[in-house]
Amino acid sequence: MKIVVGASFGEPASFVVSEQPTPVPGHGEVRIRIGATALGYVDGLIIRGRYQIRPSLPYVPGGEISGTVDAVGPGVTSIRSGDRVVTWQIGGGLAEWIVVSASDVDVVEPSLPLPVAAAMIVDYQTAYYALFEQGKVCAGDTVLVLGASGGVASAAIQLAARAGANVIAAASTEDKRNTALGLGARSALDYSRPNWRDALKALAPGGVVDIVVDPVGGDMFDLDAGVGLALPEPCVGQHHGHGRQHLRVALVGESQLVLIQRVLAESDA
Repeated sequence: MKIVVGASFGEPASFVVSEQPTPVPGHGEVRIRIGATALGYVDGLIIRGRYQIRPSLPYVPGGEISGTVDAVGPGVTSIRSGDRVVTWQIGGGLAEWIVVSASDVDVVEPSLPLPVAAAMIVDYQTAYYALFEQGKVCAGDTVLVLGASGGVASAAIQLAARAGANVIAAASTEDKRNTALGLGARSALDYSRPNWRDALKALAPGGVVDIVVDPVGGDMFDLDAGVGLALPEPCVGQHHGHGRQHLRVALVGESQLVLIQRVLAESDA
């Protein structure tokens, strides 16, 4: 079978197409004929050796995998040959087949295309956890999404909009803002401008933002430097002082922080 493989960590151009024998499932395993593999930010870190987990070499990238089971090993009863499934692995997705534990797969609904199923594994579940499990988003909430062109942010825009929220997307270029509007954001602003917080106050009904989804961090972490952020427990983050803004940081997986703020957009209200 064909694979994309790297003998060392490095840039994408250092990975090559190669051949290796088609794997055979062992006890408790299934073989998937791969239909689609989604790639994201984490994959870029892994191939460069910058992720906290460094897989063994040679390495086949791609962890968000969907496909059709075409062989099952002894002892497998929950999955059958012909099932359409998804799985998340540390790698192996840029190949024609992969063998994984039967316990690592989930069956895909017949109406869901395999490329969509693969794309939903990480970004959409991360955004769902952030918005609904941590942010408790409700219809009518105003949700600000920072870094709106990224994977998690794009998923957050769609999920929040489908839940009936008023989504404000923040991105640095017109193309990115237009893409966010196409995904369901009601309005968009350029947060690379010095006065972007004034634009936010004008867009948010009554100047109030209920939830902020921030997969970026950095300078955008504090929406208004003039007001301290008090962190409720339990949370992960740094205490910035006491004010009426409250920041919840949801730790997702081992490395990804999705920042959720329930805030007032104006500092003097």
